[in-house]
Amino acid sequence: MSKTKYLKFRGLSSYAMVYKPDEFNGVKNWKINLHPDEDTIESIKEAGIQARLKDKPVEGVDGKFFTFKRPVEKVFGNRTTFFCPPIIIDRDGKEVVKYLDGGKKVFSNETGMFEMVGSEILIGNGSLVEVTLEVYPTKRFGNGTRLQSVKIIDLIEYVRPDEIDEEVVEDDDIPFEPETPSKKVSW
Repeated sequence: MSKTKYLKFRGLSSYAMVYKPDEFNGVKNWKINLHPDEDTIESIKEAGIQARLKDKPVEGVDGKFFTFKRPVEKVFGNRTTFFCPPIIIDRDGKEVVKYLDGGKKVFSNETGMFEMVGSEILIGNGSLVEVTLEVYPTKRFGNGTRLQSVKIIDLIEYVRPDEIDEEVVEDDDIPFEPETPSKKVSW
């Protein structure tokens, strides 16, 4: 019998790298920062999750956060397992971005390949999300986690800097600072 559980936690998101993995020290992970409220922080701790609570400034989002990750690949014994990116779900529970393994292999994460079904939804800082985590016991470090899916409840769409239209302003005295390159989207 597996001791793995699937737990869901809500909060604001930041730096969602759910389509292209982040590389740090030679390790590639898809990841998202979750900025939960105090009750959810306690629920995460009570679940025995060993993720570290961070408290540092993040553009567009206040509060402490956890970083939840999903590796591109992991070695189990003498075998390498390749993981697809996390599934993206809309507020109604419909999978809007998922991956298939087999048949038409289109998405490639180095040596593992998956077919992406759906179109990328760029999740901007401050979006309200619900993450589903695979929580499993480790031999030495309490419960480990693996990011399974991200449900977008209230999207603030991220707009890549190269997609922002620059307006020509005649007046040199601009009375305000321009907003961050994101826009709120309702579905």
